[in-house]
Amino acid sequence: MVTKEKVVETVFNILEEVNGHLPQESHVEKSVDAVLIGASSTLNSMGFVFLVVATEQKMIKEFGVKVALADDNSIFSEGTPFQTVGTFIDYLLDILNKEKIQCPR
Repeated sequence: MVTKEKVVETVFNILEEVNGHLPQESHVEKSVDAVLIGASSTLNSMGFVFLVVATEQKMIKEFGVKVALADDNSIFSEGTPFQTVGTFIDYLLDILNKEKIQCPR
């Protein structure tokens, strides 16, 4: 079972990586309350794409689980898991733990 602490650590590392490629005004704060999508987000569209790609790659590297995050239903739905860093972490934790139960390493 994957712990929430490990997912938080991984997502914060991803945010550091993403922020390193973006202008200062587009940086995402390493906080579970930071907004990822919507009017109050500092993340631009290129940054969001980079976040998705970096996360998919890191999930394979860190947890051995392939996740597909770029689907219109999860990104643009009203209850999108991309609302905040916290909802994103919870979403990833749920995916990782479901995958680990189905495909133990």
